[in-house]
Amino acid sequence: MKKVIFILIAMFSLSFVVESVYAQKKDYFVGKWEIEVTGTPSGDTQSYLTLERKDGKLTGSMKFKTEDGQPPIVFTIVEEEGEDKITAYFISQGYDVYLYLKKISEDVIEGSMLDMFEVNGKRIKEEKK
Repeated sequence: MKKVIFILIAMFSLSFVVESVYAQKKDYFVGKWEIEVTGTPSGDTQSYLTLERKDGKLTGSMKFKTEDGQPPIVFTIVEEEGEDKITAYFISQGYDVYLYLKKISEDVIEGSMLDMFEVNGKRIKEEKK
């Protein structure tokens, strides 16, 4: 009987650990990012990207560094492609725009905007108080 209880506890503990690891991987993009889009007609642009999980779905917004005082652009849709790729859709200056991002390392992302402009980014690490 003790062996059965031990095995059940071990299985429960293992499933908890696996679920915790899976949840951490799944939320790789959650957080704040600093990105740069290069080669646009108006030059290179720097933005802050914020992603969060609400009701099981990835959502977020983007704010251009040069637009102080302006509200962020909210993503209309964020599609997750596995654990390490996303595509965020938004409207900017009346145009439908999409931003494709993929994980490069723990704190680095790369991708493209509209499949035309290169995007590079890094995670903004918040200071612990």
